[in-house]
Amino acid sequence: MSTEPTPEISQDGRTWAYVAYASMFVGFPLFLVPMLQRNDAFALFHAKQAAVAYIAMIALFFAYGFISIITCGFGAVLFPMVLLPYVPMIHGVLLVSNGEWKEPIGVFGLGNTLFAGVQLQGPQQGG
Repeated sequence: MSTEPTPEISQDGRTWAYVAYASMFVGFPLFLVPMLQRNDAFALFHAKQAAVAYIAMIALFFAYGFISIITCGFGAVLFPMVLLPYVPMIHGVLLVSNGEWKEPIGVFGLGNTLFAGVQLQGPQQGG
C-alpha cells in the first residue's frame, strides 16, 4: 500500500478524463483539450494514456492498410489488430469510473514517457 496521499479527484477532472478516452470512439483527438489546459492532474494523467492508445490506433490503421495493399487484400485477416487500441480505452474508462491513477492495459508506461514534458500548471499544481 502506498502511504503517499493522492489528490482529490474533482468532477471536472473526471469529466475531462472521460473526454480524453472518448477520442477513440469519436475519431477526433479530444485528449488534446486536457493536455492543453493542464489544470487538473487526474485529467492530465489520463489524457496522456489516451494519447498513446490513440496514436497506436492511427499507426495500426495505416499498417493494416499498407499490409492489405502489398498482399492484394489477403492482409484482411489482420483486421482484428486495428481493434486492439480499444482495449486500453475501455479499461481507461473503467479506471476513471473508479477514480484510479493507474495506466490502462497495453499502454506500458508510454504515456508518462512520451509526454513527460507536459506538466501540470494551474489550480491543482500543489497537489
